[in-house]
Amino acid sequence: MAYGYFSTERRCLSKGPPCAEEGDGRSLRSVNVSLARTVPEKGAVCLELGKELDPENAVVVVAPTGGPIEEPHVFAVDHAEWIPSAPNCAVGQIEIDTYYDESTGSSEELVPTLLPFSFAIY
Repeated sequence: MAYGYFSTERRCLSKGPPCAEEGDGRSLRSVNVSLARTVPEKGAVCLELGKELDPENAVVVVAPTGGPIEEPHVFAVDHAEWIPSAPNCAVGQIEIDTYYDESTGSSEELVPTLLPFSFAIY
């Protein structure tokens, strides 16, 4: 088993001011896993598992920790997802993608960006 928390600077909205910083963008507090790399433009975080964990049989539970952001006429919701195929990571690594939904009332947009999340890997 592995678990941890990825902390990053959050930007509230693409058109708005930055939110309060929650770290330097590459901070991982974890047990039995390490940060391999980030791909900011895709909102991807690659994790390297400890030797006793098999990435082929791993199950990942992940949750965003930023929460919804509200501003006048805009509502954004953070998302964090395990991507089993890990297209942005090296073989044997675990990929977590983060993004937010920005809804302005007339359209919805998925915006890939590095966001904070917590996770457990079994």
